[in-house]
Formats: sequence, C-alpha cells, structure tokens
Amino acid sequence: MSEQSAQGPSPQDVVMGMVAGAWRTQALAAAVRFDLAERLAAGPRTAADLAKDCGAIPDRLERLLRALASEGVFHRRDDGRYENSPTSSVLRSSARNGVSAVVRMTAEEHYTGWSRFADCLVQPHTAFELYFGEPVFNWYGRHPALAANFNQAMRDYSAPQIPAIVAAYDTSDRRRIFDVGGGHGGLLLGLLSRAPLARGAVFDLEQGLAAARAAGLDHDARVDLIAGNFFESVPAGGDLYALKFILHDWDDDRCVTILRHIRAGLAPRGKVLVCEQLVGPHNEPDPAKWMDLHMMAMPGGRERTKDEYAALFARAGLRVTRTIPTACPMSLLEAEAN
Repeated sequence: MSEQSAQGPSPQDVVMGMVAGAWRTQALAAAVRFDLAERLAAGPRTAADLAKDCGAIPDRLERLLRALASEGVFHRRDDGRYENSPTSSVLRSSARNGVSAVVRMTAEEHYTGWSRFADCLVQPHTAFELYFGEPVFNWYGRHPALAANFNQAMRDYSAPQIPAIVAAYDTSDRRRIFDVGGGHGGLLLGLLSRAPLARGAVFDLEQGLAAARAAGLDHDARVDLIAGNFFESVPAGGDLYALKFILHDWDDDRCVTILRHIRAGLAPRGKVLVCEQLVGPHNEPDPAKWMDLHMMAMPGGRERTKDEYAALFARAGLRVTRTIPTACPMSLLEAEAN
C-alpha cells in the first residue's frame, strides 16, 4: 500500500487540487456559455452532435464534457453519448433555482477582479477596484447587462435559502416590513407569506429595483418599491427591517451607518432581522471564511462572527435578542432598539 493511499492525499496533491479550482470555474463557465445542459435537456447526445449546434471543435468539446463528467457534471453513457446529471441540470438556462447566472458572474468580472487579490492585501482598495478602477457596484451601474446578470445571480443564489429563512422566523405579528437592499424582493415575498396583515416594501437603488420590477413586484398590491441609498436614509415606520447578505458587503463603519438609519426609523417594538453566514471556529472548514475573502476582493466587506455582529448592533443603538439557526447556511440575528 502506498504512503498516499494509506495516509490520504499528499500536501502537494491537496494544494494542486485547490489550484485546479480555477480550471473548474472556467470549464463550468464554458458549459454555460454554450448552453450544454439546455441542449441535453431533450436527451443524450454525442459531443460531435453538440459541437454542430454550438460551433465548437468536436474533439475539444468532447474533452470538456469528459472532464466535467468526471466531477459528476454531466454523465457519459456507454454508447458515448452525454446526458444531464442532477448537477448539470442546474446549469440549464431555464432551470428553476439554477445557477448559470452565478457561474457567468463568477467566471467573468469577479474572476478577473480576483486576479488582483494579492495586491488588495497591501493596498486600501478592493481587488476589483485595483483591476477595474472603481467600486464594484458603481461599475455595475455603468454596465446594465452585467448588472442584470448579477441581479439574476443573486436571485438564483437566494432562492433555496429563502424558504429556510421564512420557516425559521415568524412574521405573523408584523404590519410593515422593509426588505433593505432587497433587489428582486424574494425575501420580502417570503416574509409576507407569513404576515397576512402586513404590507411590504423593497428599498434599494434604482438598479436593484430593476430586478424587483423584472420579478413583477411592481404589480403586487401588497408591495411598494422605494428607491434610495441606505447610506443616506432608510424609510421610517417599519416594524421589521430585513437585511439579507447586505452587511457583509461593507466595512464596520458603513454597516453602523446603515443600522443607525434603521434604528432611527424603527416603529415601536420594531425588529431588525439580519440574515448572514456566521464565521465558525478556527481550523475548521467553513464556507464563510472563503466568502469573507470574496467580500474583501469585491465590495470590500467581510463575514463576521456572532460577537462581531453584536458589536455592530451595539454601536448603532441596537441589541441582539436572538440568534436563530436555519436549515440553510444562513443564520438569523434579530435585534431591537436599546
């Protein structure tokens, strides 16, 4: 028995496996670009047949499919034809709860921005700013097509999380719910589903509200769309202000600014509900620790521990009343005014 098989992968193999993550990202992006999963939705096909449809070189497309199938993305049949697997099915452009927009975003502007990651460790700028010359959300404001893909990516990424959040948090006694920075408004709709007497509003920049309008929320009688900048003000009168994956975008001082504006607008007995991943113990695998690096590289924010969030709330005149686990990686931190 070899040393590797007896003791697991060597340190070199571990590092090389991590390095190859960049290759996997671009391979998945190529599959999305050529819409391979959608083309296979009707049934198995050969690489040569697929290549005719998408203009690829048959041998090279075969090699891409072979590599992805080795990871469970697609499946090669004994007759040489490829078919979708459960994993590749979420790459379909028409898939409900698919991730094709997430793959495109990650493999394009975010991937390019990450090329300056080491530089952002020694300069007071994000990797994205160092490459593109401006903050990521400003850049999206000038690139509407890519902003639309970003909004779709956020919607797709959130879709499987929202039912878990809604199941974990009772809103039946709430009357006015604000989804702060809510974009497509999926979280708001979920929270309203348990609050039959409530009205809700998505509060976001105009480019964020475009996603809500695309989702049809401008025709929902229970929903208002309110444009604004949460660094300047937040609409008053809410008895629940929900923020999902918002605070992790920003540094501590800007988070406190957002929370202070919410504190000023809280109705009596109002609540603040923050939905975020919490950083776990040291030396343990944790997706939040990798998302933390992504926040450093892209908008300049960070993932935080429970205690770090509690400190932000305290600076804003709020106190944490509950920390609620969910059936997804998100945790819920409920706070109220001191």
